[in-house]
Amino acid sequence: MFKFKPLSYLAIVALWTFSQGAGAVGLANVPNAHHNPHHNLGPDGSSLGAAVKQSKVDLWLRWRLEDVEDDIPAASPIANADKANMLSMRIAAGLTTARWHGFYLRAEGEFATRLTGDNAFNVDNDLTFPPGPVGSRAAEGHAIIPDSNFAEWNEAFIGWRSGTSTDCGFIPGPCDGKYSAKVGRQTIIYDNHRWVGDVIWRNNNVSFDALRLDATPFKNFGISYSYLHQANRLFGDDSPFDEWRFESAHLLNLSYTFPIGKLVGYAYLLDFDDNNRSPFPEGTGALGTGVVPPANAPPTFIFDHEVIGARFFGKYEINDRLDLLYDVEW
Repeated sequence: MFKFKPLSYLAIVALWTFSQGAGAVGLANVPNAHHNPHHNLGPDGSSLGAAVKQSKVDLWLRWRLEDVEDDIPAASPIANADKANMLSMRIAAGLTTARWHGFYLRAEGEFATRLTGDNAFNVDNDLTFPPGPVGSRAAEGHAIIPDSNFAEWNEAFIGWRSGTSTDCGFIPGPCDGKYSAKVGRQTIIYDNHRWVGDVIWRNNNVSFDALRLDATPFKNFGISYSYLHQANRLFGDDSPFDEWRFESAHLLNLSYTFPIGKLVGYAYLLDFDDNNRSPFPEGTGALGTGVVPPANAPPTFIFDHEVIGARFFGKYEINDRLDLLYDVEW
């Protein structure tokens, strides 16, 4: 059951930023309809076997060095856990088949490992209840770097996309029609990652077990709907934070592109299931007491919420070297 929680305040934020390029500020905005950040669809194969033979393989290697130094008062119980460093490697390998009667398959595996000693509080099995976050961090003696060793499927879904051209190759364009659908584990990104994204700046990319439907029924207008079953979070399934499961979760995003910019309206309605690994229903164990409340006790943390808003953003070219970027969101 959804419980509407009004915002404690309303804010309108407007930014006018001078820049030499549109991508200079923040993460890039992405088209919402049909978007997949890791691959483009190829043409239809003449048979199922041909579609598999025409598969596209992608490989992503990343070495990451992170160093943390927190400013913690000497009287704090985690005063000894103010520093951390970690060198890690992440590998992601994926395969996307060509289409057969519009259908295709996508699979991507992720693997990450530390290349140096464990000099960080990783929020996997470093965190236990009791003692909870504060006690666990004090015992570990390091600051937080929430990247763990893991190996998992980041994407594994069946997709369908309208459009049947056979001569356009792996590029967006003539072979990509107005309608698409995906079911299974997948990456979902809306707009600038502000509300829904893959948290690509950490090692373990966030993905969703979901059904997604997209359409561009007429020029400049896009609509996307996703029903979420589970969010596969960056902490990994070994962490007490666990994955986020939903009793029901609906993401609706509509957009229209004008000559001066793009207008987006959205409603993200999330009804969380209980996290059975934490000491609190729907909680993350943030208090760290290790005390399990009675079964009939009200939830300590209620994460269910509705995010409803609108955003307008665009770019005005002042000259060949200078653009004016604008972004307003409520």
